[in-house]
Amino acid sequence: MAEDCFTATAMTGAPSITHWFDRRCRDAQRRKAITHQDRTLSYGDLKAKVDGLAGYWSQLGIGKGDRVGILAFNCPEVLIALLAAARIGAIFVPVNFRLAPAELTYVINDAGISQLLVGSEFEDVIEALRDSLCTSGYIALAASDGAMADRNGWTTFDKVVLARPQPPFPVLPDDPVTILYTSGTTGKPKGAIITHRNVWANNLNWILGYGCSLDEVMLTTAPMFHAGGLFAEVLTVLMMGGHLVIQSQFDPGAFLAAIEAHRVTITFGVPTMLLALTRHPDFAGVDLSSLRLYIVGGAPSPVPLLRICADRNIPVTHTYGMTEATSLHSFLGPVQALEKIGSTGRPVLLGETRLVDAEGGVVTAEGEKAEIALRGPHMFAGYWQLPEATAAAFLPGRWFRTGDVGYLQDGFLYVCDRVKDMIISGGENVYPAEVESVLAGHPAIAEAAVVGAPDPVWGESVVAAVVLRPGASLGLEELRAYCRQMLAGYKLPKHLHLLEAMPLSGSGKIQKQSLREQVRHAFKETRNDQ
Repeated sequence: MAEDCFTATAMTGAPSITHWFDRRCRDAQRRKAITHQDRTLSYGDLKAKVDGLAGYWSQLGIGKGDRVGILAFNCPEVLIALLAAARIGAIFVPVNFRLAPAELTYVINDAGISQLLVGSEFEDVIEALRDSLCTSGYIALAASDGAMADRNGWTTFDKVVLARPQPPFPVLPDDPVTILYTSGTTGKPKGAIITHRNVWANNLNWILGYGCSLDEVMLTTAPMFHAGGLFAEVLTVLMMGGHLVIQSQFDPGAFLAAIEAHRVTITFGVPTMLLALTRHPDFAGVDLSSLRLYIVGGAPSPVPLLRICADRNIPVTHTYGMTEATSLHSFLGPVQALEKIGSTGRPVLLGETRLVDAEGGVVTAEGEKAEIALRGPHMFAGYWQLPEATAAAFLPGRWFRTGDVGYLQDGFLYVCDRVKDMIISGGENVYPAEVESVLAGHPAIAEAAVVGAPDPVWGESVVAAVVLRPGASLGLEELRAYCRQMLAGYKLPKHLHLLEAMPLSGSGKIQKQSLREQVRHAFKETRNDQ
């Protein structure tokens, strides 16, 4: 009966993750699936661990709709946990390891994570937070003789994966499989619900856009709590039977060495990572001939960087996507990267793009700037436990309002601004409202606003524009130390801009555009004086 239900879901045009994963493991059992540090898992090894973890969770009574999560640097266990959750109908939640303790607590409790896998680097953090968390059990990724093995409520990964496998739970294409938290525009992160259908469509979009084969070797260092790290070709490569090389964190020298050692064919990163590679002393001499694509997301690459890559025969391709699109929505081929400077290309085959005005009306004029709206089977189901935010995000016909401003030229999409004032620093999204809510609590600050300023390395840097209370003083390092307890490191202000008064509109609102101009003018004068 379970097999009949399981097979039936595969005939809907959107197979579940478990369906295609089991088929792939059957056909590629001895092939390399994942390499991480000094260990390599075959597809057979990977399936055994997935089945064991799924069996363990089933024995605990975890099933359809329950949330399980992981807090760890990039490692195979992130994908094992995702695949195990999918097998039992549970929902996987990868937790951002860069969050401050208060942010971790919020995300874990908001998602209602019942079981959490924890990397050794975060065991003490989680142990200190346990009294404030809803989680009932913890799985340490360290070996069974590790420090957490004997603590109450903890077990270890190498023990739980020995559990007896269970038959896969029959799921429907629109059942959730993961919740990815995005930075919140109102100060709280929002959980984007990704379904089995979304993952299937996303995989097809990557395959149809860039191709993927049994011989693909992908190197990934993008954080797997992001859609880019989890869904930008990663599951696509596994679905096709390729080899995934995972590095826990980005290190330019190790990255270059891995390309040569594993004959990497494809990789994904943000422009700052690509720039770091080109500036590394090994860049000129390392063998990069196997690399057929370097996929760039998060921000456009500067033209000089593209030319450096062209001189080394590195094909660079640009994309536009987001968590709500399960990673990819538009792509620009390597040949067009220098021809269509600033463009993110055309929509994926299973996606549509339109521009809309403030009321949601369609804007059709060539080159006219307006808000970008997206549609397709890869678009997320909605925000976790936020029906009003979900309803506000969609226009009739399931068009998703991105909050980004762009224009279309000859069918190519150009992204030129952000409606929501989002700052992209090193490929990470920073929402000013979240930082501003923290700044407002500082005793020396009367008023605060956050804007982005151009940064030659990070794309943009976070600037805190502040009006101080009478008689107060404040320095940048003091401000960063204050914020560090409540904000992830990449959200901390990199610059402090002191003001006598905020630029205000007639209605009393802070004029962000005027503030950006002030900040950029101040930066320009500072550079000229140096």
